[in-house]
Amino acid sequence: MEQEVIQPSAEELVLSTDSSMVCETYLFEPTNAETRLGFLFAAGEIEHRDGVGKPLLDSIITAIQREYYRDPSRSSATSFEMALHQANLILHDTADSGVRDWMGHFHVAVGVLAGSQLHVSVAGAGAVFLARKSVVTNISQGLSHFPITDPLKTFSQVASGTVMTRDSLFFTSSTFDSVFRSVDVGRFSLEHSASTIASRLEQLYLDQDHKAPLSVTVVTLLPQYIATAKQEVPLKRSAQPVGMDASTIQPRTPLLVKKSAFQQALVFVSSLLKAVGNATKKRIWPMLKRGSAQGGRAVAEASKEATKKASTLRVPKLSFKSTVGNIKKLPGSSKLFAGIAVLLLIALGVSIVLLRHKQASDQAIQAASEQLHEARTKVDAANTALIYDNRTQATGLLDDAQKIADQLTTEHIYVQETETLKNDIQTQKDKIQRIFRTTTTNSHVLGSVASATSNKSPNRIFFVDNAIYTANPDTNTIIKLSSDGKATPVHQTTSGIGFITSGTMQSADKTILFNTDPIGLALFDTKDNSLTSQTIAFPNAKPQITDLAVFGNRLYIYDATQKNIFAYNKTLKGFIGGTPWITDASQQSGDIKSFAIDGNLYTLSAGGKIAKFFRGAITDFTQAPVSPALDSATRIYTTDTMQNLYVLDPINKRVVIFTKKGALVRQLYIDTAKSLSDITISPDETHLYALDGTDIVDVSLTDGTVASPAP
Repeated sequence: MEQEVIQPSAEELVLSTDSSMVCETYLFEPTNAETRLGFLFAAGEIEHRDGVGKPLLDSIITAIQREYYRDPSRSSATSFEMALHQANLILHDTADSGVRDWMGHFHVAVGVLAGSQLHVSVAGAGAVFLARKSVVTNISQGLSHFPITDPLKTFSQVASGTVMTRDSLFFTSSTFDSVFRSVDVGRFSLEHSASTIASRLEQLYLDQDHKAPLSVTVVTLLPQYIATAKQEVPLKRSAQPVGMDASTIQPRTPLLVKKSAFQQALVFVSSLLKAVGNATKKRIWPMLKRGSAQGGRAVAEASKEATKKASTLRVPKLSFKSTVGNIKKLPGSSKLFAGIAVLLLIALGVSIVLLRHKQASDQAIQAASEQLHEARTKVDAANTALIYDNRTQATGLLDDAQKIADQLTTEHIYVQETETLKNDIQTQKDKIQRIFRTTTTNSHVLGSVASATSNKSPNRIFFVDNAIYTANPDTNTIIKLSSDGKATPVHQTTSGIGFITSGTMQSADKTILFNTDPIGLALFDTKDNSLTSQTIAFPNAKPQITDLAVFGNRLYIYDATQKNIFAYNKTLKGFIGGTPWITDASQQSGDIKSFAIDGNLYTLSAGGKIAKFFRGAITDFTQAPVSPALDSATRIYTTDTMQNLYVLDPINKRVVIFTKKGALVRQLYIDTAKSLSDITISPDETHLYALDGTDIVDVSLTDGTVASPAP
């Protein structure tokens, strides 16, 4: 049986006689490109607040409308959740700026109808009712909390379901179920259009002389063949400020803040003092001026008389000795009272100082508490933004929270709470930057080569045939570290070669090719532990080799003096050729620190820039940015069996892992490292081995460190 086509029609009903309240309804229909997202309905109620309440309500609904229809390729459920998230962020920013009065009276019901799929959410005491066969049900029951205490959770939950033809929907503000009986609503809804239902509800409201403010968006879902669309007010986009950028919408003026009883008392006292001041200025002050003038004349005359007699008077000279003598002459009771008075005076001074210190301390604690709460709110907001992959906004919120945490650290108040906050901030930042940190559960020291190298750190390590190989830079002793962590010298005597400085491995042949100082090459075969000198003719008499790699039967060497990579062919005793490999002239001036080959060639230049070459010419590679930048990176590593590129950044104690197209996979931080200098990876990419001084650290890559490439 063919499914009936649902034809929605809607009617707006606003009933309010209270000028202090704002009730609004909203209807939005899709454009042709947005058809799959369906229709958006809303009803809201907020306090007027001297003309500020309506712009705030309009801003929120506009933000929901714009975000919901922004990307028609998304599903209706995803678009609806993203739209509600955007509304929550705007409300959070509004509250964060000090405008919080709306939280006490903000009742909104919003929903979308995409075909037969219905998604609804409410804020405050808003509600959505479904009338089916005269039975009315509150389908938004329990979706919100009132009053609103956390702006980020204003629209906290979504209810979804399937509607049927002949159903009726009511998106209402706070008083619908107290104004209308469900039996009346169900009776009105039977086989009636939205305009008829709204008209009857309005008549019933007036007949019963209700005064409660109410906004209702009535939606009927009649089969298309009996729909009376011509008699309805057609669905349209509500004439709201849709041209505004919903991500930056803010109320135009602050909401009024209700005064507490204490604040009202202060206002009364202030008014009383003002009245007393005015009375003093008009009446008492002139009287004081007249009395002062008369007193001044009397004092002047007395002063003249005193001047005449001053020559006959003798002023006694005061001294410390005479003062002490006078004190001794005082009665004992007077001395006792004087001592008590001095002690009380001292106690009073100390009390005043302590009280002021206590007051300052209390104010500092209160300010720190508010700052801590603000930072915690920003971290929660960043976590919510990350759920919707809004990394830019999350980064800004975390940066603000970090500044507050740093300030709290300097004040030494709420030390433990601040430390917890900073840890949470770091955790969120790690999520944004895809940072993974080694722990005792996924890493351990495999072994040490200190005894075989006289405690001197080697330059390089190589993973060959399930073992780690390295060389003593002073003696050329080759050391093997087995999987059980045991270090064993496997070759100790050398002749005809210089000191080993670096090298590269070839897993297929189970060999390691070392370069030496003076300039030369030596081949170590792990099958028989032999080390033999290799012949090679360099194009430059004094080449400066910074890195080398072997792929197939060819050797590639970067000569820093000529700023190019040279390719050599394998012979029985060494290598011949020395052909410049980079043919792109614009790439021949780069300062290459390291390179790796898997068929393509990847270079790591000074400044951390990675370039990808194929047959000597640069090819497409989009390197994802990381923070901090890779300015101090020293080595890039991969082979033809690996899926990823590994970039060593020893100063920041990390290995940054990219796909071979440049997407960021992970940033692996080895926080316990003291002197990180080289890495090698098992061919199956299950283990990373890091050279930390003379220790070899084994890091597991199978517990989430290297997962699927980043999207």
